Amino acid sequence: MASKLDVTVAVDMGSGTITVTPSGALTLGNVRGLLPVARRAALLAPGHSVILDLRKLAAAEPGAVQTLCAACPPDTRILAPGLPVTAQATPGRSLRPGTPRTTAPQPAAA
Repeated sequence: MASKLDVTVAVDMGSGTITVTPSGALTLGNVRGLLPVARRAALLAPGHSVILDLRKLAAAEPGAVQTLCAACPPDTRILAPGLPVTAQATPGRSLRPGTPRTTAPQPAAA
């Protein structure tokens, strides 16, 4: 049986954001259905920022999260605390596709 996603799209005209919130299990099979929703959400209100909130997912395949991060519209913020995420992401933070992972500063050599 295929995993299904429920998706809610909320437009907040006051704050200038469009939030796409999927729930259920994100798999490599159903991520292809979520990508067009995220792209269309970006077209709803030009100039608004798109937030892809993955915090309500029950489970997520790491490959599906990688695909999502790589293929989302530019400037999409991805919220995914507690989920397996790519090397470009840090759990518990807002993620931007293509943003390199930050590392702690190294102590200066003496």
